[in-house]
Amino acid sequence: MAKEKVKKEKKVKVAKKSYVGEVFDELEKVNWPNKATMTKFAVAVIVFCIIFAVYFFALDMIMSWIVGA
Repeated sequence: MAKEKVKKEKKVKVAKKSYVGEVFDELEKVNWPNKATMTKFAVAVIVFCIIFAVYFFALDMIMSWIVGA
């Protein structure tokens, strides 16, 4: 078996200021949702959370009734 030499990649040092600047540049490119869309999504999440909470509460009550606890 021949040993293969593994080349180490040089780490490129990036100045923190340029990194943060690039992050903000990328964030400006993001297509952010408007208020109406976010409201629809928030309401949908809240409704589904309530539905699942009621479902698991009912399931828990049925199971505890079956077990007799």
